[in-house]
Amino acid sequence: MENRGYEPNDRRPIAARRLNVMNRLSAILVRAGVNANSISAAGMVCGLLAGSSLWYTSFTEPGMARIIWISAALLIQLRLLANLLDGMVAIASRTASRLGELFNEVPDRVSDT
Repeated sequence: MENRGYEPNDRRPIAARRLNVMNRLSAILVRAGVNANSISAAGMVCGLLAGSSLWYTSFTEPGMARIIWISAALLIQLRLLANLLDGMVAIASRTASRLGELFNEVPDRVSDT
């Protein structure tokens, strides 16, 4: 259950939030009805896949390992993008909630690990 009008208290200042491209992307996601918690979960999946890819590089031939390293790097960037956009979408769609803060933090900790 979302609490409309809930405002998180401790938004860290992140310069990328002011970029036009990020604001446009978050607006597109809001218009498409994408849930901020779904973005958080997708970011966690990207982080887990990146970690698994990095682990797998030690079991594969060097040529394939390079491709996996690049894939992992792209997955890490997608995870970071999701981490940025989940909060922006929650605020823009006015669906920020205490549960949403949990959805924001747990995937961060899993992905960090």
